[in-house]
This record gives sequence, C-alpha cells and structure tokens, in this order.
Amino acid sequence: MILSLWLSIIFQNILKKKAIIDPSLFKYKVQPVKKELYESVIVKASQLSRRKHLFSRDRLKLFLKQHCEPHDGVIKTKATSIAKYNLAEQNYSYFFPDDPPTFVFSPASRRRGRPPKRASISHVSNDNIFNSCELPEQLEFEIDAAFEKARLKREKANALEARKREKEDKEKKKEELKKIVEEERMKRKEEKERLKIEKEKEREKLREEKRKYVEYLKQWSKPREDMECDDLKELPVPMPVKTRLPPEIFGDALMVLEFLYAFGELFDLQDEFPEGVTLGKLSFMWENASVL
Repeated sequence: MILSLWLSIIFQNILKKKAIIDPSLFKYKVQPVKKELYESVIVKASQLSRRKHLFSRDRLKLFLKQHCEPHDGVIKTKATSIAKYNLAEQNYSYFFPDDPPTFVFSPASRRRGRPPKRASISHVSNDNIFNSCELPEQLEFEIDAAFEKARLKREKANALEARKREKEDKEKKKEELKKIVEEERMKRKEEKERLKIEKEKEREKLREEKRKYVEYLKQWSKPREDMECDDLKELPVPMPVKTRLPPEIFGDALMVLEFLYAFGELFDLQDEFPEGVTLGKLSFMWENASVL
C-alpha cells in the first residue's frame, strides 16, 4: 500500500518536472537465491513479469505488519527490517532513476490526549525515505476507501464480464442450435431427394423391363424356322437299327421304298407284290442279288 502511494506521488512529481523515462529501457540485475549454484544475470524489462493475483491488498497488509510498526500515531519501518535490508545506507536514487519527490503529509491524528508530533503541513525530502515511512490515519482511511472502491469496481467489472460472457454463451449456443437444426433440415431434404431419385430409377427400371418383355413377346409371336427357335429340345440319342442290309446302303434302301410307295401304281407292282414291297422283302432281294 505504501509502495503504491509512493509510486503514485513520485510519478505525479516527475510529470511536473520532466518527462518520465521509458520503463522499457531499464535493465535489471537478477541475483539468485543460491549464489553457489547460479550466477547473476541482467535482463530487460520485457523479460520480467508477475503472476496474476500475486500483488493483492491482503499481501500488502501482511507486508506492512511484517516490516512496519506504529510510533505515536505514525507508521515507521521496523529497526530489524532497516538493519536486514541496509535501508539506512541507501537512498531514493538507489531504487529509482528519477529525481526524488517531495511528499506532503497531513497532521497526525490525536490519540488519547497525545500532543501532535508534526506541523499541519510539512514538506519532507526523501533522500532517506526508507528509514522512516509515515502513514497518517486519514491517509490510511483514504487508501482503504480507494482499495474498497477498486474492489467494487473490479467486482462490477467481473459481473459485467460474467453477464457478457453468459450472453455470448447463449448466443453461441443459439447459433449452434440453429446450425444443428439447419443441418438436420438439409439432411432430411437430401434424404428426400435421394429417395425420390431411387424411386424414379426403380420406375424407369420397371418400364425398361416391361418394354423388353413386350419386345420379346412380339419377336416370339413371329413365325420362325425351327433352327431359329430358342426353345428347341435336344434330340434323343439315336439307336442303331439292325437289318440284313449293310449300314452304308440303308439310306438308299429307304429312298427306294419311299419311291415305290409314291409311284408304285405306275409300275403295276400289285401284280408282282400284292402285299406291297417292305424293307424285309427288299433286304431279301438284295441278298439274292448279291449271291447271284
């Protein structure tokens, strides 16, 4: 808390006197805790950072309790802290590069009839600012009020941020739901189109099959040669006919019989063969002719 007050007053005084030095130009020497294991290094301002919530009001109060104590209504640095950190041998320029500021103090509050220790307004030089840090009660109240105001402002900002985030989440969920509904609608539409195309293909297939069947019936009803028919049955396995005629003239014998059957009346065969010419008689005549 004291450090924040000092810094605010310092920067106000610096702005009145001259331009503030750019903090990014500073370089810092970092000393390790265990010097036997590590060496000191020099880093830029951009390489230094502080974790979130590391510097808070509670931590600052704890810091004041550890290193400060009240004396006659004035908060001063403990002697142990001054000795531990060698504050008596250091001045303002050891910690800050600009000119030391001039602090304006209000009078200390009277407690239990004690006389005031200081004038109403005094200008104190801060060459040895860390030896004695004075914090009047009124200033402490103002700082507490400032912290409370900052806390309320932060809570209000957090509430606004939470409402904004909640609204954004609702909008996001609404958009996602709208997107899901639109995707489902497109899927149903695509499925409907697919079923429609499949039904159309099925109807086209049935029409094509019907057309082919009608064409087949039309072709089937036309007169065709026996060898052109596609429903012919296989011929039975032929069986040999055993006669007295040799196989090579059997066909000729059948042609003779067919000729005599058709034109036998022209040759008066009834006189010679009243019972007609048969295959047996023809075979007998062929045997007798062979003998002769």
